Amino acid sequence: MKHIGEIKTISLSPDGSLCVTGAMNYQSTDRSALVWNVPSLSVVGELKGHTDGIYSSAWSPIGGIIATGGGGTDHVRLWDDTSYRQIGEIGRDLFIVDALAFSPDGRFLLTGSANNAPAASVHDGSCFRVWDVRRRKEVARLGVHLSSVRSVAFSRGGRIAACGSSGQFMSRGKTESEDVFCPQTIRLWDITPRFWGIRATEKFVEAMEHTSWVNSIRFSPNGEYLFTAGRGCFLWEVTSGRMVRQFHTGESNYANCGDLSPDGRYVATGSGGQDEPGAPYRNCFVRLWDASTGREIVRWKHEYAVTALAFSAGGAVIVAGGHHGELRIWKLPDSASGSPVQVVGTVPGSF
Repeated sequence: MKHIGEIKTISLSPDGSLCVTGAMNYQSTDRSALVWNVPSLSVVGELKGHTDGIYSSAWSPIGGIIATGGGGTDHVRLWDDTSYRQIGEIGRDLFIVDALAFSPDGRFLLTGSANNAPAASVHDGSCFRVWDVRRRKEVARLGVHLSSVRSVAFSRGGRIAACGSSGQFMSRGKTESEDVFCPQTIRLWDITPRFWGIRATEKFVEAMEHTSWVNSIRFSPNGEYLFTAGRGCFLWEVTSGRMVRQFHTGESNYANCGDLSPDGRYVATGSGGQDEPGAPYRNCFVRLWDASTGREIVRWKHEYAVTALAFSAGGAVIVAGGHHGELRIWKLPDSASGSPVQVVGTVPGSF
């Protein structure tokens, strides 16, 4: 059992022993999230019930719950992480749930989604929302977004919520449509928990902007820095919005995905794609970087584009996946000198 489509999301359990993956293909036949044993890469469970592809996932930091977000109008489903039985649903008016993140205490769930939900009565830009997990209830809508929110994150203490958007939206005139650039691709909010919800105040940092496409967003362990990957990969200072480091990821300087290690020492990025359908795949790598210097330590070759990756809880391995169900686990070097790297497990592409 493995995915046949493009792996869109990878999330690891709190102890790093398991991971959940979700995928999509345009025939909507890859509709179940899979739970894998790490590092043997054997399937130990199936989260079955979505009616479309799966675009996002998150494992509660305190355990007990896995959240998965579907494509189309398939919203968010919650699963017991022991029995793999569905235990709830939220966000029935959400459209293409690209991003999910639990608060550190597991109480709240962030969702990032697209902006043209056909189930919504008004397209009001409510692409970034906060949900009370226990009550299955929306407690806040954070800002108005013209473009889809593709990445979300809580800071380690849960005090700040951040999101990254695509930066592009379709302007529909009477005779033509065109892509228009939206500023503020990165936005942050101060979060104050209340008895029945939260109070949220936006922290506007004007300088903290990509040109477009923020596909991944992560806080450093101390909450002082923010890593973003997409059209460029950067490390930002949260309080000032100042860009302190840039990671150059190859031919197009575009990363499909990225992550920051739990100890903040390393950055990982995934890249690759095709110039057009049927063309050869190019630049298909997982790259590992020294977060403090921006130096590339090692790169690992994939057969197909890498579209999702995540560090294990201890930061010793990276689970990475992409097109055609290709899923690999990479062991980090023993030191920053780049000692030999061992491939721990591999599920080759289905093609």
